[in-house]
Amino acid sequence: MLGGGVAGGVGFLMGPWASAAFGGGLRSSLIAGALEGSLTDGAMQLTINWASGRTWHHNLGWSLLGGGLAGGVGGGIGWKWGPNRRAHQAATIDIPTLNRQEQVKVIRAGETAGGQNFRDPCQDESCRVAQAKVLRVDFPDDGTPGRFNPLYQRYGTDAYEQHYAVRNPDGTITDTTILQNIAGHSGGRTDITGLSKEFPKLKQLAPYDTFDPEGYDILLDILHQLHIRKHMNDNT
Repeated sequence: MLGGGVAGGVGFLMGPWASAAFGGGLRSSLIAGALEGSLTDGAMQLTINWASGRTWHHNLGWSLLGGGLAGGVGGGIGWKWGPNRRAHQAATIDIPTLNRQEQVKVIRAGETAGGQNFRDPCQDESCRVAQAKVLRVDFPDDGTPGRFNPLYQRYGTDAYEQHYAVRNPDGTITDTTILQNIAGHSGGRTDITGLSKEFPKLKQLAPYDTFDPEGYDILLDILHQLHIRKHMNDNT
């Protein structure tokens, strides 16, 4: 009973922390579940050892291992079929725009292509996503599903640089490199730390890759304004 109480307490404390620390993707759920399970079973074993007068490390290794494995499996099952999966597909966050006055109230996002990619260029990633979804990879920019240049479609000849994404048949946009490009033009680094200075809240979108058009247009506006700023700086 005492061990169960300690395990319950650790689980109660670890659950919210693990969710906040590791986010909502499948990989994050597996890590969070494994960590929570390992620590919970470890704490229970330590309590049992203390109460029964055994050495403190009796069966501790097996408890940590077993709890980690069981917690990881549980985290994966919970992500796949639990309410966190549904919440992960419908996120609502506030994101300051470049002028730090307006805010995006709602961005609905889904994870269909593995979340944001901070390694590969948008040309390669958009091809990969389009091929995986069995959509076209050329650029008619006519509003049909497939790979396209969203900056050119939104701003026409006022677009300073190229960017590539995939329009889905349901009208949503899958873009796995939008944060990489924003980070590179804002903080000078194309990894997630490049968002820290101006757009720290955008880090919350790292697990997401598919957006409603309205929310995606806001992200495009941020990227476009960064392109304008870079162009102006290059010409001064």
